[in-house]
Amino acid sequence: MKDQVVIVTGSGQGIGEATALRFSREGASVVVVDIQEASGNDTVQEIQRQGGKACFVRADVSNPSDVRDMVEQAVAAFGKIDVLVNVAGVQGMVADVVELPEDEWYHVLNVNLTSVYLCSKYCIPYMLEQDGGCIVNIASMQSFFNMPGSSAYAAAKGGIVSLTRSMALDFAPKNIRINAVAPGYIDTPLLRGFAEATGDMEGAIQQWCSRIPIRRLQQPAEVAEVILFLASSRASAVTGVTYPVDGGILTAQPFMGD
Repeated sequence: MKDQVVIVTGSGQGIGEATALRFSREGASVVVVDIQEASGNDTVQEIQRQGGKACFVRADVSNPSDVRDMVEQAVAAFGKIDVLVNVAGVQGMVADVVELPEDEWYHVLNVNLTSVYLCSKYCIPYMLEQDGGCIVNIASMQSFFNMPGSSAYAAAKGGIVSLTRSMALDFAPKNIRINAVAPGYIDTPLLRGFAEATGDMEGAIQQWCSRIPIRRLQQPAEVAEVILFLASSRASAVTGVTYPVDGGILTAQPFMGD
């Protein structure tokens, strides 16, 4: 990734942070994007501490004007955009559609799905100018099967898979590859916060691990490796696909019961 410019949304923590650090170690200049300034700047400082190049842009990626500004700042800082990684997302409330407030539905769909549309919409013109680029979107195992109370999240993540395919077909003739990654139970602050909310964090994690064929949570760095592969020349013939990084959950799911 030497001399490549990479935008990573939601890179203040978790998968986004691991991805930003991984691309930097491969020689890319990284635009760290997050709505939280403190955590975003922490990622930039860590990249710079390791000898890499990075800048921070605060943006609400569900807001069109924020996204336009983000893209303009990225180009102003590094001159181009080679790779976009759409990581930013929220879990949202656990509720069925009757109990789910309308504003929560729109919030989850906007942050998880509309953001992918917006960031792609404003980055792709720069990729077209330089005759190519790459986008990697973060889907979920819930893009393929669902859990109770996850209607908004599952709808958004399922939409990412379809949007990825559609964009891939539109831009494949123009040398822009677009793929997605579907993480499983990833050991992030978001996941641990969700586990803690159950009242028995360790018990919840143990229960989740029992459903994973490799019997452990996956690490953000493991997801980042697959993202890096999809964005690299090693995946030059790969577009329109969604790669699971879930420890085997999707393979075993029909036999896992509840």
